[in-house]
Amino acid sequence: MFVLDTSAVINLLGTAAATRLLQGLAQPCLVEERVISELKYHPIPGKSLVAEFEELHATGLLTRTRMSDGAYEVFVGLAAVSGVGGLGIGESAAISVAQDIGGVVVLDDRKARRRAKAGFPSMKFVSSTQVFLEAAFRSKMADDELRMVFQAALANASMGILNDERALVAHLNL
Repeated sequence: MFVLDTSAVINLLGTAAATRLLQGLAQPCLVEERVISELKYHPIPGKSLVAEFEELHATGLLTRTRMSDGAYEVFVGLAAVSGVGGLGIGESAAISVAQDIGGVVVLDDRKARRRAKAGFPSMKFVSSTQVFLEAAFRSKMADDELRMVFQAALANASMGILNDERALVAHLNL
């Protein structure tokens, strides 16, 4: 089960292919309430954030969740409100929920990834790039369509591709 942080949700919506990608994953994706509260607008101008999120939720592709009391303790320890060096609300919420349920957290931020590795060595985490590639592989998406997915995320969501993952998408000539 994937647990998405705020940037992962923004990147996903920015692809203009969220439904297609989530269907391709064929596994539940969770979004914690604090992540949802950080979302202010759809990354694609003219599209409704609320309408798309509600559609994805109604079809079971994204599940809204609230962290447990135990996860909240982890969240407080990670969040920026805990002091210098803290993480953002969305990253902290996603890590806390993933740790609590044994899920895979989707993180693109280097600092958040380092903190997740250090604090939770057994936690599994992936990037938006890896999620998009897995969804494409499982759904047998053609490279032309996958290229459009990445181009849209790069343009609409200002998605970044981690340096150590550039080779994974080199064949798309982004």
